Amino acid sequence: MKQFLIFLFTVLSITIVNAGQYTVETVPNDRLKDARDYTTNPDGIISVQAEQKINEMLAASESYATAEVAVVLLGSIGYDDIDDFATKLFKYWGIGKDKKNNGLLFLLVEDQKQMVFRTGSGVEGVFPDVILSRIIRNDISPELKNGNFDGGIVVGISKICEILKNPEVAKEIMQKEKDRENTELKNIFYTYLCIGIVIFLIFIALFMHNINSKKTNHIKCLRLRSWKGGVIGCSILFPIPMLLFLIFYFIEIKRLRNKPIACSNCGYKMRKLSEHEEDTYLTPSQQNEELFNSIDYDVWLCDNCNHKEIFPYTKRSRYTSCPHCRAKTYYLSDDRVLQRATTFSRGQGQKTYLCKNCQAKDIAKYIIPMIIISSGSSGKGGSWGGGIGGGSWGGGGTGGGGARGGW
Repeated sequence: MKQFLIFLFTVLSITIVNAGQYTVETVPNDRLKDARDYTTNPDGIISVQAEQKINEMLAASESYATAEVAVVLLGSIGYDDIDDFATKLFKYWGIGKDKKNNGLLFLLVEDQKQMVFRTGSGVEGVFPDVILSRIIRNDISPELKNGNFDGGIVVGISKICEILKNPEVAKEIMQKEKDRENTELKNIFYTYLCIGIVIFLIFIALFMHNINSKKTNHIKCLRLRSWKGGVIGCSILFPIPMLLFLIFYFIEIKRLRNKPIACSNCGYKMRKLSEHEEDTYLTPSQQNEELFNSIDYDVWLCDNCNHKEIFPYTKRSRYTSCPHCRAKTYYLSDDRVLQRATTFSRGQGQKTYLCKNCQAKDIAKYIIPMIIISSGSSGKGGSWGGGIGGGSWGGGGTGGGGARGGW
């Protein structure tokens, strides 16, 4: 008895939860009862008066343009995507005349605060996506945001009827939309250009501050090198005018590395040694770092007092500092799985590190977490196809064109 009550409670709960949610098959097709009824409004989202006005406009439109327009206003379709739902409903009902495919569906789902126009392939030229999007954005959404569902939907459908009656209206709307898009593109371009100029000026200010600072050439050069990622990234995003700065940036780095410096011991001008000459003054570890391209060293020599200065320039590489000899010649040589993880036990792996300077070898073992299989359910299938459902629509189809918007 207890199990039966639990089962009954579960069934009732599911029924209550899904009571207000429609599927494509359960959306009432009011045209089955009345061929003059173009509006499905089972949840009373708009008033009876608004519904009657819409039906009158659409009946008149069909008489002179032959196009079939369905208006469907639903409280909820659960978690279904409104775009998919609109396409399936369009095909299920077969909106539009057979072979002409001149149907148009307007679907609104209240709890998702979303609406969709779906067009038949025969009216995509009259109702391109940009026009339908503009009707949603400029005519319907503002009224719906203010809670005026009657006014918003009536004015949106009246725009549809106006275009059906006079296709030249569509051309006028398209021209206005094109002008609006051109204005938006100009504004975007000017904004983009202003941002690029501001970034350029910021880098120039930082650049001048670095040049005029009292730091050594080596420190100045390291500062500039630390900006490399940002400078290159901004030059890609804002080539005008950042490419100009990029040229000066690399020229300045080269200049700072090669500009003669005064000897800190006697004040005599020092000389930068060539790659071949500098090896005499570098330690074996430093020579190996240069050999494996992890650090580049500049060696400056004073010919007057034989004083030397060594400046390191770290390079991006796979090498890190060795814990044994401190040379930047330490790298991950091997990473292997010793025991694979399963759903019942953890696994084990082993990493091998080598140093090309002191030949040190370190082995580090690590734990591989146990595999956890999630019990998630598979996604919903379903085709957009489907035959013509019952009702008095003409049997048209859709290629999936239209527009979507919210409020």
